[in-house]
Amino acid sequence: MKQYLEKLISNTSLIVKVACLASFLLGPTVFNAQTLIHSYTFNDGTPFDSTGNADGIGYGTVTYVDGKAVLEEGEFTGEFISLDAEAIALNTYTSITIEAFITASTVNASNGGNGNASVFYFGNRDPNNTWKGYDYVYSQGTTGNSNGIAAISTTGNIGDPWVYEDKITGAPALNDGQLHHIVLTLDATKMAYYIDGVMIGSPVNYTGSNSLSAIGTELALIGNSGYNDDPTFKGEIDEFNIYDGVMDASTVAARANSYLLGVDSYETKNSLFKLHPNPTNNILNIQFNKDVSLKNVNIYNMQGQYLYSVKTSTIGIKNLQSGIYFLEIETNKGRLAKRLVVK
Repeated sequence: MKQYLEKLISNTSLIVKVACLASFLLGPTVFNAQTLIHSYTFNDGTPFDSTGNADGIGYGTVTYVDGKAVLEEGEFTGEFISLDAEAIALNTYTSITIEAFITASTVNASNGGNGNASVFYFGNRDPNNTWKGYDYVYSQGTTGNSNGIAAISTTGNIGDPWVYEDKITGAPALNDGQLHHIVLTLDATKMAYYIDGVMIGSPVNYTGSNSLSAIGTELALIGNSGYNDDPTFKGEIDEFNIYDGVMDASTVAARANSYLLGVDSYETKNSLFKLHPNPTNNILNIQFNKDVSLKNVNIYNMQGQYLYSVKTSTIGIKNLQSGIYFLEIETNKGRLAKRLVVK
C-alpha cells in the first residue's frame, strides 16, 4: 500500500488500469452490501478507531512505524492490541466482515513449538482457567500443523469449547515475511475465509448452537487469543477493519490485489497531496505537500476512456457530467490515482 501506482500503470493497458482503479477507489467506507463501522489505520501512532467508538490499547511494547502497528516481542507474553469488545459487540449484527492488512513475521513458524498464533480473536476467556477461551471466533495465522485456520465456537461450553468448533482449514501459514490480506465474513448461518483474495475451501455452515449472535464481548484482540497459552502473533498490522454486512468475493479480491500489488488504495495512507472540494461541481484544487511538484493530470471516465489532461493544480470540471471520474496524477515523486466525484 505504501508504493506508488507507477508500477501498476506502466505494466497494464489503459482498460485494465482503469478497471483496477474502479475496483478500489470507490471509497473504503461502503462496499456493496457492507458499511465500515470500525477502522484502525494506526496513522497517528495509536490504535484509534477512526470510524467508530472502540479505541484500542497496546500491550507490551507495541510500536507504530509508518502507519503500522509492529507486534514482535516475546512468545506467550508478546505484544498485542486490545480493542473495546463491548463497544464493537459483534453479536448485535446479523452479518459482519473482519478485514486485516498485515505483514507476517517468519517468527510465527516456530512459536514455542505451539504455533497457534491468532491474528485476531473475539470472544470470552474462562475466568477460572485462563488458558482457554469460549464463545469466540478467531483467525490463526499459524497452528501446530503450520497451516492457518478460522474457527467459531459459541456453544457456551466452557469445559472444552474446541470440540464444538466449526473450522475452515487449509489456509496458507502466515509465517513468510510477506504482505497478506485476510478477510473473515460471518452471517446468520455460515462463515467464509479469504487469504490474499482467495476463498479458502467453501463457506462453512454453523453446527449445533454456534452463531454470530452468541459471540462473547469480553475480548477483542489483534495479535492475541483468548487461550492464554497460545503465542502472540508476530508481524505488522497495516490496517484492521470491521464492517456491518458481508463483503462479496469480488470486492475481497479487488482489495487484496490492490494491497498486494503495492497500490496505495486509501487517501489517508502516505498521501502526496489532497483533493478539495471533492465532491465538486465547478473547480477542483490539488494541494501538494511541500516537496511535491505536479507534472501532469490525466482524467478518465468510469469506462476507462481518456478525456483530457491538465498541468495545473486548479482544474475546471464544470463541463463534466455528474458521476465518478479517475485522476491519474503524475508528480516528481511518482504517480497516484484518485477518485473524483462530480455533483
